[in-house]
Amino acid sequence: MHRALALLIPALLVALSLWEALDPGDTLPGATLRNGRIVLAACSANDGMGHDGRPARLLDDDLQSPALLELDCRHPEGNWLLIDLALSHWPSTATPQVRRSTSLEIYSGACTDCDIHLFRSYARPRRIRLQILWRRANNIDQEYIIPQAEPVFERSVELEDRPGAQRIDLEGVPLPSPSTAWPQHMNYIIAKLTVESIYPARDAQRPIAIAELRYIDRGPDGKTFVWR
Repeated sequence: MHRALALLIPALLVALSLWEALDPGDTLPGATLRNGRIVLAACSANDGMGHDGRPARLLDDDLQSPALLELDCRHPEGNWLLIDLALSHWPSTATPQVRRSTSLEIYSGACTDCDIHLFRSYARPRRIRLQILWRRANNIDQEYIIPQAEPVFERSVELEDRPGAQRIDLEGVPLPSPSTAWPQHMNYIIAKLTVESIYPARDAQRPIAIAELRYIDRGPDGKTFVWR
């Protein structure tokens, strides 16, 4: 876990540097999305059928290009994905807005717009454990440390074996404290998703496929934002 976070965090720090470079009409979330978010996998896989299985495919907004995980993952912490979701506050030229974590949408299987035979040609997650981690945001030019990521939420979910979105409620994730300016009370929100059991593939050798994951949060005005 700590090695994975050590790899993830420097990439996340790139998003920090965007803050001062933004035009007044721009937003850090928008810039972060344009520059890509980071996904790491304990045991990513290839299938030889045109899917390279890169973990980043989990956030590519393409429901037909899955992230693939090895069936026999021997990592000591299980078969997990570590996913950069968002920043805990919505930046603006005025006071940053606190964002409330609402839900995750997970698209199980290798595809969504396909027949059930193709959908079941890959293994699919059945039971998953989801952890939400916060890592305190900091100005790396002034504070020469990488703060520890701390768990703030955990739940296990059994997914249905079907294409399409399945929603995981995040209402138990704590609400961040108000902030007057960057980076006061701000956190990076990171998800750790561990596959605990699967629906087997028709072909026993095919890896575990997850087509997409989307994070949904809500501002104080009640409006929602889907991080695609």
